Amino acid sequence: MTFSFLKQDSLVWGMIGLFFVVLTVMVSVRHYNFQSQAWDMGIFVQTMWNTTEGRVMQNSLEELPHHLGVHASPFLFLLVPLYALFSSPYILLALQTLALALGAWPLYLLARRVLDSSKWARVVSAAYLLFPAVAWVGWFDFHAIAFVVPFLLAVL
Repeated sequence: MTFSFLKQDSLVWGMIGLFFVVLTVMVSVRHYNFQSQAWDMGIFVQTMWNTTEGRVMQNSLEELPHHLGVHASPFLFLLVPLYALFSSPYILLALQTLALALGAWPLYLLARRVLDSSKWARVVSAAYLLFPAVAWVGWFDFHAIAFVVPFLLAVL
């Protein structure tokens, strides 16, 4: 079995990898230096930790004791096994950054189809990865909504 899609455009995958590494390091250093927002980061870290301990999607920070009563984010259940292996806020930050980075791939495929040019499709992917709003989503703590980005781009 070959992974031809990886060889199709290694430059795009390189940009995705670079974005992932740089932003993950930046947000990890930010969190390490106590610059995360207690409210957002605390909600998700406590919710994930409680879920791994058998108290499914519960936390004491939101208005309701159950996270799904405040936000309909069943996607978080997919992250629980990884959080159980690496019980750390850093895994949540890294996964969010990975999701944002992977959004460049379906955008590249769409741009290549519409523009009929791999070169310009790479430019579109680079513009996405360099767009400050994309980095800001990853920079501002953890939010489950960030995982929608690659899926919405893939739908296009």
